[in-house]
Amino acid sequence: MQKNVTLRLEEQLLKKAKHTAIEKGFSLSQWLANLLKQAVNKESNFEHAQKKALMYLKKGFNLGGGKFNREELYDRPSMLR
Repeated sequence: MQKNVTLRLEEQLLKKAKHTAIEKGFSLSQWLANLLKQAVNKESNFEHAQKKALMYLKKGFNLGGGKFNREELYDRPSMLR
């Protein structure tokens, strides 16, 4: 269900927006609706990617290494020279 919205724009901005919409083959209303959809989808995609990245950070990564204590780390022949 679509709803009407009232916007207050400067006259010059309104003229340029109408011209741009017509050049793209849309009414001003259609063009603005498309811009709003794109902005909302972009934000939604960002939020999804952010949640996914945070999940990976919380889970952590297996880098294939084992657990070492301090003595094992510093007990290397190259360090004895």
